[in-house]
Amino acid sequence: MHVFRNSITTRIKYDSNGIIVAISKDASSICPENGSIVEVELLPDNIDTLGNWQYSNGSIKLRNYTQDEFIAHAYEHKKKLLSKANAVIIPLEDAVELDISTVQEITELAKWKRYRMLLNRIDCTTAPGIQWTEQPKG
Repeated sequence: MHVFRNSITTRIKYDSNGIIVAISKDASSICPENGSIVEVELLPDNIDTLGNWQYSNGSIKLRNYTQDEFIAHAYEHKKKLLSKANAVIIPLEDAVELDISTVQEITELAKWKRYRMLLNRIDCTTAPGIQWTEQPKG
């Protein structure tokens, strides 16, 4: 077992694809199972362990996503945006259905329904070049 002695350096763990999954100055806090650990002196600003960074050929860089990964991220993003839109639309629809809506609520409902329809029309297979429609203000 290799023991890291330099307390100034940082250890990063990366998986078989080079994706950085853990960062620590304490080598004992990182389990090497299902990955490799390397010692580095400098880290990029804003580095995280969310799958956005990659260790390759001795350097740390922003991750290069595959087309399939871009598409999967787009579908997930679209799903979250639609969920938020639905959460706004449902109570507005209730107010209209119960005939207790204000003029502002009716206007907001129309804006959010239009937004939701535009989101539904987005083709996620064109990621990463998607132009996401702007969410209604207010």
